[in-house]
This record gives sequence, C-alpha cells and structure tokens, in this order.
Amino acid sequence: MRDLFFIFLFLFLGAGPFRSAQADEVLPRPVELKTRDGWTLSATFHGTGDPASPACILLHDLGHDRGDWTKVTGAIRDAGFAVLTPDLRGHGRSTIRRGEEHRWTEFAGTDFRAMTQDVQAAVDFLREAEEGGERRIFLIGAGYGGNLALAFGGESASIAGCALLSPGLELRGLSLIGALRGYRSGPVLIACGGRHDRLGSEAVEKVGRLHRADLQTLTLSGGHKGAALVGEDDKGKSRLLDWLNGEREESGK
Repeated sequence: MRDLFFIFLFLFLGAGPFRSAQADEVLPRPVELKTRDGWTLSATFHGTGDPASPACILLHDLGHDRGDWTKVTGAIRDAGFAVLTPDLRGHGRSTIRRGEEHRWTEFAGTDFRAMTQDVQAAVDFLREAEEGGERRIFLIGAGYGGNLALAFGGESASIAGCALLSPGLELRGLSLIGALRGYRSGPVLIACGGRHDRLGSEAVEKVGRLHRADLQTLTLSGGHKGAALVGEDDKGKSRLLDWLNGEREESGK
C-alpha cells in the first residue's frame, strides 16, 4: 500500500507539471509585433502546437480593437487553426511608434494605407511562431479590416484566402473593387448583415456582379455587422468555419 502511495505521489507531482507545460503551448499568450516602419503592435496569439496547422489573422475595424474577436477566436482555434489577433496601429495597446504615442484619429490618408505593414508584421510572426514557415494563412477582417485584408492580398500572393465582414466599397482610400482587380491570393468570402448593414450590403451587391469564380458572398439576417457577424451570430460563425474548413480541405491540408 505504501508503494502505491509513492507511485501516486510521483505521478501527481511529476506528470502534473508536464501536462501544464504541454497546455502552455496552446494557451493564448500576449505577443509583440514589429512593423518595418517602426510601430510596436500588441497582439494575442492562440497557438496549436502544430507548425503544419493553418492560421488566421483577425483584423478589427477602425476605432475598435482585438477584443471584438473574443467570441469567435476559440471556435476557430478549436477547428485546428492558430489565431493571431493584433491591435492595429493607433488602436488599443498599439499606440507607440519609435518611442512616441500616436492614435489612429491623427492619421492622414497615407497613414491608413500603410496599415498593410501591420498585416505583414502579423504574417512574419506566424511564419516564425511554432516553426510554421510553410503554414497557410487566412485573413479575416471586419469593416476597414476587411478592406485592409484584401489590399494586402493584392500585394502578396502568399495568403490562402480572405474573409471580409461588412467591408465598404471605399474606406479611407481603400477601394474594394480596385483591390479585387489587383487581388492575387486565395479565395474570398464577403459577408454582410442585410438591411442592418448598409455599407456591407452595398459591397456584397456590387462585388456579386463581378461573377468571379474565387469569390463567394453571404447575407445574414441576424441584425449584426462587422465582427459581430461571426461573434454574435451562430449561423455566421458556422458559415465562416465551413468556409475555412472547406478551403483547407480543397488544398489537401
């Protein structure tokens, strides 16, 4: 009996920390991203511990922050995707550039366009995190974050796909139609909240006329828009996960 007690004690004390170390690999953790033009971005990384797993970068709308994605990050992570949620420059805790504080409300036109460098910093991080250099990366953006995702997809052919939630036809100099014409990455999903989402509905109507094989549109009727389309609307969340899983299967990953 005494021997059994010591065996139990060994397993409890020895295996417990091991299990915790394993769990730590996939627990959400705060990270810092460095852009090429001097911004320090705060972000949260939800890893999988698997360098072969695909990943999603979630880009919030102007005037918002990464907290918008709280209700959907777990579902994406549970589907087998690593998730990175940054505060874009001038938002949330990402307000420092070269030692000085700046807010997005101070930005001029070119400052908004330069936010594609935030996306590049996020992509660079995911290429290094968990040694995931070859992992496929999807961009999911709400409002301006959607326009930003598509603009980045026009600059880089390395993105596996983009999901845009309530984008605008023209937001802070980023044209949705113009970006689609130059887009050279993976498939695109554009979703809106119907009559509750004027800008998103206009975008879905216009781009739907392009009849592109790599483009899907989705109109939801739950009364939400932006990140809430997949955070508050269960149907929207389910459709997003179906799209992500479908694209992963299509590529054989």
